Amino acid sequence: MEFSKVFLSSKSIFNKFSVVIIITYFLLVLLMSDGTPSNILELSKITILPILICILWSSSFSKKTQKKDSLMNKRAIFHQDFFLVFYAFYLGGLISTISNYLNPDVMVWWYYFVNINFIYAILFALFYSLISILIKKNKFYTYFFSLLTFLFISSTKFWPQYLNLKVFGQLETFFVIPIIFLLIHLLYCLGKKINGFNYRNGANAN
Repeated sequence: MEFSKVFLSSKSIFNKFSVVIIITYFLLVLLMSDGTPSNILELSKITILPILICILWSSSFSKKTQKKDSLMNKRAIFHQDFFLVFYAFYLGGLISTISNYLNPDVMVWWYYFVNINFIYAILFALFYSLISILIKKNKFYTYFFSLLTFLFISSTKFWPQYLNLKVFGQLETFFVIPIIFLLIHLLYCLGKKINGFNYRNGANAN
């Protein structure tokens, strides 16, 4: 019991975020390899860098978010939003790849996707966090947004591969939905900002 507390504590490099990523990653490698140690090692070399970055980042995140929300500065809140959304997107991508492991095409390009998905996750989380600067305290909202992101990315197997949009034609669902998520997020933040501005003006007028 004591070992598990230390193992998953914020002082350790291993925490609930990193442990979930590690388990998911090794499950993915085992499914995609032929089961031999040499093949597992070779595939791990190709895909391990994003995982290591994610593990180190999750350790840093756990240490920085021990403070109460009221004591967190803007930089800490930005870091919190960035990591949570990135983690949801990246973990969802790993799980989506696992769910498609019987697909012959996935067996060929999965290790490319693990690396590319890492970049997509960073860009998606960065745009989310930059937009979130428009509003103040948004931890619950970020958790909710992260959950929606995770549910979508992890369940892409059940979505149509393409969406037919009259203006733009046929587009990849994997790219279209995250953009729609960000646009909705932008509209929400702008609405909150405008309402706050109108409220302050009304209060000053009184």
